[in-house]
Amino acid sequence: RDFNAGKYKLSAYYMDETTNKRVATSSTKTITIEKGTPTITDNYSRAGNFIKGSYYKAVLKFKGTPIANTTVTLYVDGKVITQKTDKQGAIKYQFKSEKSYQMKVVYKGNKNLNKTELSRTITVVKSNG
Repeated sequence: RDFNAGKYKLSAYYMDETTNKRVATSSTKTITIEKGTPTITDNYSRAGNFIKGSYYKAVLKFKGTPIANTTVTLYVDGKVITQKTDKQGAIKYQFKSEKSYQMKVVYKGNKNLNKTELSRTITVVKSNG
């Protein structure tokens, strides 16, 4: 059985071989499964600018594993764009103008994963030359 984040009370039982009945032990424990925190990485590099027509790519992962088919919200200069991640956990946005963009990627979380976000200011230029 898979468990969601939360508290669970565990009790141990054994089978009484003489009566063939389940017998509870006096041992009971409570465990807590904490929510995990995913990460968002992107293709931004402080070493250079994006070229007009190129793509910004952000990837949502948990413990190195892509989170596919999950809703992520991308804010581009205040404009809200909702996308589903692909099988690599990625979303994309194409830069169509030369300017500085305020980018923010937000995953709102769910019953097992915490909210996470990534913000960037990205400069887009006509060419690298």
